[in-house]
Amino acid sequence: MADLAESAIKTVTTNESLLGSLEGIGNIVLEAIYHMDCGDLRRAWIAMRRAVMAAQLAGLHRRAPHQLRGLDDRNDLDSEIMWNSIIYMERITSLLSGLPTSTGSADIALQEVTNDAVPGQRLHVLIGNAAGRVLERNQIGSSQQALELTEDIDRALIKLAGQMPTAFWRPPEFAGLARDSLEAFNETRRALSHSSYYTLVIQLHMPYMLCPSHASQRTYSKIACVNASREVLSREIALQTFNPISSCCRMNDFMALIAGMTLMLAHALSHCGHATEYLLVHQRLSDRALVERALECMPFVSELQEDMLVVRCVALLRDLLIIEQEAAREHDESSSHQGSQTYETGRDLLIMRAPFLGGIKIFKGGVAAVASLRAEEGRDLSGGVSIGGIGSLRVNSPIPEPPVLSGQSSGEASVHEGSDANEYSLMDFRNTHGHEYS
Repeated sequence: MADLAESAIKTVTTNESLLGSLEGIGNIVLEAIYHMDCGDLRRAWIAMRRAVMAAQLAGLHRRAPHQLRGLDDRNDLDSEIMWNSIIYMERITSLLSGLPTSTGSADIALQEVTNDAVPGQRLHVLIGNAAGRVLERNQIGSSQQALELTEDIDRALIKLAGQMPTAFWRPPEFAGLARDSLEAFNETRRALSHSSYYTLVIQLHMPYMLCPSHASQRTYSKIACVNASREVLSREIALQTFNPISSCCRMNDFMALIAGMTLMLAHALSHCGHATEYLLVHQRLSDRALVERALECMPFVSELQEDMLVVRCVALLRDLLIIEQEAAREHDESSSHQGSQTYETGRDLLIMRAPFLGGIKIFKGGVAAVASLRAEEGRDLSGGVSIGGIGSLRVNSPIPEPPVLSGQSSGEASVHEGSDANEYSLMDFRNTHGHEYS
C-alpha cells in the first residue's frame, strides 16, 4: 500500500502538469489525508501547502466565477466548496503542527452556508475562520495585543457555539448503529466537529494557562483548557471504540494527544506552590484514567514508523503521565513538611518557551518567567517534539539511558516508574513561530 501511494504521489500529485483541473487539486488533498492517516502530520501540512498554491494558481481564491472545471461532470466538484475545504484543512494542520499558515488573509465564504444547512457544516466554516485568527494571534509580538485578541476570539467562540442547536452538543451516540450506515457517518462527523471546536479552545488558551503573570486570565484559561481537553478525549474514546480502523479519526487522534498533554500539564502546574491552589485535585485520578484510556484506543501507533510525529507524541504523553504522577507524590510529601523544602534552580520540573510569552519555568515553588534558556546550562535544547499550541517539548533525563528496546527511537529519552521526579525535566518549550525572546 505504501509503495502504491508513493508511486501515485511521485507521478500524479507532485506532477505540476496534472494540476490544471479540480480533480488534480483534489488529489493533493487526498494525499494530505493519506499522510494524516499514516500519522505524518508534517507531510500532510506540506501537501496542504501545495494544495493552496495549486488552488491559487487556478484562481479558486477569487470571489469571481472560476473558469477551472472538472475533467468529468459526473464528479460534481464545486470549486468554491473545494477552496473552503482547503483553507480549513490547511489551517487545522498548521495549528496542530505548530507551523504558520499560508491562508492568513483568506476567509471561508459563508454565502453557501444558510441557517437551513447541517449544523456541522456551518460550524466547519466558522471554525476555519476562527482558526485563522488564532494563527494570527500566535504571530503577534506584543503580549498585551495578543491578550486583547485572545479575549476577542474567546467571545467569538462562545457566540459560535451558541449558534448551534442544543441537540448538536449532546455526547456522541453510536449504540445500535452500523459502522457503514449514514447515521454512523453523521454521528462521526458531529463528534469530529466537537473535537475541532474544543481543540481550537485549547489552542487559544494554552499559552495563558502557562503564563506566570495575568493571574485571573491564567485561571480562566486553565479551566477552559482542562474542560476542552476532557471533551476531546471523551470523543476520541467514543470514536475509537465504535470504529477503531476509521481513517477519518486520525486527525482526531492528534487532537486527543494534544488534549492529553494539555490535561497533564494543567495538573503538573497545579502541583506547584500551595496545596490550596490545586483546584483540580478531585478530578486528578479520573483525568489520568481518561488519558490512559485514550492511549489504549490507539493500538495502530505500534504499526507506524518511529519517526512519525504521532508516535513521538504518544511517547511524550506517556512520559508526561509519569512525570505528573511523581510530581503529585512529591507535592504531597512537601506539603506534609512545609517550610523544610528548598527549591533549587537545578531541580526544575519544567522549562518551556511559549509563543509571545517568552520563557517559563515551572518548579515546585511556583511558576516564574525566565529571561532566556541558555545553551551554556549544559542542556540540549534541540530535538524537541513541536506541537501546536504547546510548542517544542523534550523529556530530558540526566541519568544514563538504558539500551534502546525494540519499538523505541534511539533519540527519545526514557522515563521509568519509581524514578525520582527531580531527575526529569521538560525542556525547550520554544516559540513555534521562530521568534526570539530576551
